[in-house]
Amino acid sequence: EKQLFVDVVAHHCLAHDQFQELQKVILDFDPSLRRVQGYLNSVKEFLRDRRALDLLYSYEVFTKNYVNAGFLAIQLFIASSTWDARVGHLQNAEAHLGFAYRKLISKRKGYPEGKDSNSADVSEAGPTAAASQDASMHTSGDSMGMEGDMNEADIKRSLETVRIQMAVCEAMPTDMPHNAVLFGTMPAQCEVAELLMVAGHFRLSQKVIEFLDLPAVELCIRASNQIATTQARCP
Repeated sequence: EKQLFVDVVAHHCLAHDQFQELQKVILDFDPSLRRVQGYLNSVKEFLRDRRALDLLYSYEVFTKNYVNAGFLAIQLFIASSTWDARVGHLQNAEAHLGFAYRKLISKRKGYPEGKDSNSADVSEAGPTAAASQDASMHTSGDSMGMEGDMNEADIKRSLETVRIQMAVCEAMPTDMPHNAVLFGTMPAQCEVAELLMVAGHFRLSQKVIEFLDLPAVELCIRASNQIATTQARCP
């Protein structure tokens, strides 16, 4: 049945751009989403196989898998080319991962469902509607998603990485190469720290180096050499 659903319905929706309409039909049929969970997982797997990350992201939000949604937003950030889109995806990632983190804290501390230690609402409604609608990251097709795989420390670190990346985007909106991101390999992370130093954003560069445990001395030498070369070329 699930394979038939994918073969007929999912393929049709993808071909005719009707996945948003499918969400409405599913909600009308089963507002709890419990009876259709298996079908939704099959749809997610279908979208993942076709690298339809924007649609997969919307379905992770739709099914309230906020950790998955957060990491997909990061992946969309990496894939985006415009500054506005990249920052928007980072804002979504921060909203989803922040919600998932607060929810874990509430559960650990034994607060009533929907409240954290500051009485902030962390109900199943999730992040704000604005955040919800709008590479080597992880995704999962099961009903729990990564919320069942990642611990509090993992989510907290990922959330902090997102926030630092947002600060990098704001500090250097046009001069940072798109492949120089904090979610990539160490060379890419080092490039971010080095370019920040060369541009004079020393505190932010130091924060990146300390948070990611990058080779500080080597990066300082490289940045100093680049600054000296640039100054020597100026009359």
